Amino acid sequence: DSFERTIYLPAGSWRDLNDPETVYEGGQTITYQASLARLPVFYNEDAQTNRSTTAAELLDGIEEIFAYLAEVEKQIPEERFR
Repeated sequence: DSFERTIYLPAGSWRDLNDPETVYEGGQTITYQASLARLPVFYNEDAQTNRSTTAAELLDGIEEIFAYLAEVEKQIPEERFR
């Protein structure tokens, strides 16, 4: 199940880690389709980074978090979502 989130992005260029080809210009509010499997995660391209970490490694870490969240969601009784 997906849902819309309104997200304010501060000044700068923000890359969507769910879709690395998508870059948003900051200083605006965007509407984002999200879900537990697709949390809104953005990387500020203007920030200083650890150059030894690649985008692929960041995505791998995020995928591990999503997998963990999916397992946690399975443990929540369904009636809690009603």
